[in-house]
Amino acid sequence: MEYFVKLKAKLETIDEKQFYTYIFGTLGILLLFILLVMFYYFRSVSSVKRQLRDLNTIRSTQVKQILTIADRIQKQKEKLDTMLAEDPEFKLAEYLETVLSSVNLSERKDISQQPRAIDIDDKYTENILEFTLNDINMKQLVEFLVAIENNRRVYTKKLEITKSKTTPNSLEVHITIATLFPKAA
Repeated sequence: MEYFVKLKAKLETIDEKQFYTYIFGTLGILLLFILLVMFYYFRSVSSVKRQLRDLNTIRSTQVKQILTIADRIQKQKEKLDTMLAEDPEFKLAEYLETVLSSVNLSERKDISQQPRAIDIDDKYTENILEFTLNDINMKQLVEFLVAIENNRRVYTKKLEITKSKTTPNSLEVHITIATLFPKAA
């Protein structure tokens, strides 16, 4: 309270011109402070808006890429469904026998297990067949792989080539091939 009494006494002792100088000086400083706060506020808002705009541009690009990939996957699924519908009775083991006899490798195969089925998703089942070709040369291997790849339905999942331990200048090849089937409803 004492402070206000001293302030009142001081204001009564100054003349009118000095009083207005103090008032306008105080108002000017207050106005500068308000302008400075507004400047930093609008600058911050502008910066955040720019960051949001850039982020939205990046997200928009990513969404377009995802939609392009999804479209490509959908087209591949349609092609796959068409290919699977062309030959619903396809047998992987029989196809392998046909290919092996066409490249004269039937007697060199060693099938260690029966084809096995793995569910890919709720629509497809993958049939996998593992086998070994013993004592073959590189030319025979290439002819066999080309013959396998001629059928779009069959693909090679794994190929391991090792030097034959029994026959010099020959290979032992462990191959895993697979095909897709529509899942039985």
